[in-house]
Amino acid sequence: MASQYPHGHAYDLFVSYSTRDLDWVRVFHDDLVTDTNRFCELDVFPFLDKVRLQPGYIWNEEILAAATDSAIFVPVLSPRFFQSDYCQKELRAFMEAHGLTSGSVTRSRILPVKLLCSAPSNHPLAQVQTVSFCTERDDDIPFEHQPGTQQYKEALRKLAVAIGQVLKTVPSKLQRRGAAYLALDSKPSTDKLRAPFEHHFDVLPENPHSFRASESLVKLTVRGTYSNEKLRSAQPWREIGHCRFHRDFEVAADPVFDLVVENTSGGSLLLLKIGIRILQRKPGIGGVMGYPQPIKVQAEYSVHCYEEWKRFNLNDDEVWNSFEDPICMKMDDSPFRFTLCLENFCDTDNASSSEIRFFLQTGSGTVESESIWLEQ
Repeated sequence: MASQYPHGHAYDLFVSYSTRDLDWVRVFHDDLVTDTNRFCELDVFPFLDKVRLQPGYIWNEEILAAATDSAIFVPVLSPRFFQSDYCQKELRAFMEAHGLTSGSVTRSRILPVKLLCSAPSNHPLAQVQTVSFCTERDDDIPFEHQPGTQQYKEALRKLAVAIGQVLKTVPSKLQRRGAAYLALDSKPSTDKLRAPFEHHFDVLPENPHSFRASESLVKLTVRGTYSNEKLRSAQPWREIGHCRFHRDFEVAADPVFDLVVENTSGGSLLLLKIGIRILQRKPGIGGVMGYPQPIKVQAEYSVHCYEEWKRFNLNDDEVWNSFEDPICMKMDDSPFRFTLCLENFCDTDNASSSEIRFFLQTGSGTVESESIWLEQ
């Protein structure tokens, strides 16, 4: 038996894990296949070495060959996974076979499972979004979700749906597409002047000179701070330049942005989570005032910014909010518009200028905006 999908690979999924995690992985593997098949037109054909390897096979060659001939790579992240030379060889084999790099958006074909830890900051998987199968307590000790629990089922469903969507978009290995990257808005400057509050970010092919509109997967539009039908000049946060927003010193309000997602992939698109990434925070110039009781802002979605983000020596960090139910956008669906509040971002104690980026994770890739500066 082999994969029934048109991508041409022998396997649909390759599950990579440390043997120390085998007991959990064996149950997870069976549950994942069962749940994924509920969202796929065809049953998936996975590779798990304890299931597929037969006596007499050459272990190392068979596993690496299976990794290179799989459509999707599912690494189960734990301390032992990152210590295992074989697990790292499997990952490298998959990335090399599919032309992926650590900075490539098409690494979305790698769907990591966070069992006990995240990837180290210098690891190729460090910037890849994970599906978490563990809970971290206040003391940072992780506890894996046990099969059958509600947390386990919810995480399993998110991963299963994502796999089903990715399998619909995997190109044939005989017509492998170039690695994708995130490009800035390619609109003429005159168009930008007509719409100063709109910033467009597309997932484009590797070579921008060969770009065709049909190859864009998704367009994320930041229309500016949410106006709530009021004049923008009356808002606590207002745009003062291209991708620059400034808070009224006298109002302690968290910023709310008006976002629009358009499906330009030519097929169905699954929206999984929305978030922001903070790159740096610099001391600002001016006052640091705000009413004693901060203004509460209503928004459809929110991400809670960590208190540590109010330091000036912070490292690159991110926070996101998964959509309660993954949002499926069909090719002819109208754009999805929503508001996003950055909770706990307002700081009335220190003047600052922060560089952030919005990102949207879909079943076909992760879109990240150009930098936006928030001054307060």
